[in-house]
Amino acid sequence: MIRKILLEKLESFLNGKISQDALYEWVLSRVCEESYEKTVQGDILFKETMQAILDINHDDVKLRPDRSDLEYCRRCLMGEEDFASIPERIKKRQEQAQPRSVLKDPAVQIKIFKMYRGYTVLFGISSLAVNMLVAIKPDLFKISAEAGVLKEAIGHIIYAMVILLPPERSARGKFFYPAVVILGLGFIYYWWMSFSISFKLAIHPLMAFVIAPFAGVPASLGVFLLLRAYRSSKRALLMKP
Repeated sequence: MIRKILLEKLESFLNGKISQDALYEWVLSRVCEESYEKTVQGDILFKETMQAILDINHDDVKLRPDRSDLEYCRRCLMGEEDFASIPERIKKRQEQAQPRSVLKDPAVQIKIFKMYRGYTVLFGISSLAVNMLVAIKPDLFKISAEAGVLKEAIGHIIYAMVILLPPERSARGKFFYPAVVILGLGFIYYWWMSFSISFKLAIHPLMAFVIAPFAGVPASLGVFLLLRAYRSSKRALLMKP
């Protein structure tokens, strides 16, 4: 019976027979009744329809319904549609109305990560080539073939080989932990080198960020891509039946 009365009032409003204020006042008077909570107990459709009529009159409501929500409630009261939560319906509509960031597009993200990977590969190849030449023919760089220089070159070669490995492969199994250590040390070293060069050249410390794209930045991306691949592999394992 109470649903029938609500439906009649709602239809009168939607058909322009009564004003929004009149509908609001009627709902408010019913909500203020002592027996209201008992009346709506177990009747989600009735309760949310009443709440929607109240909320539509208040601009400060976060999930404010509109006329389409009241029309939806009418159809549900008439049995034409199955009822779903009004707040959830409003949330979904608001999310769809919000402009989606291009960066959240999976296709764009894949392209960005491929660019990151290409950047680290170029860095790794350059580092590998230079340090192999240092190790094999130090005379080309006018460097004496000292043990310390050779050790440093070998360290760079190992680092370059690790960063050149696909992150998806490095993230699997026991090799992940050595890879994290090696790339982590490389991250520290190349950022230190970026700042060290700026100090040696007696230029402003912020100039290190000009040097960083050739040292610190690709080293940072190497760590980032490895950790991302590790997280993805863990997620894939959890999703397996």
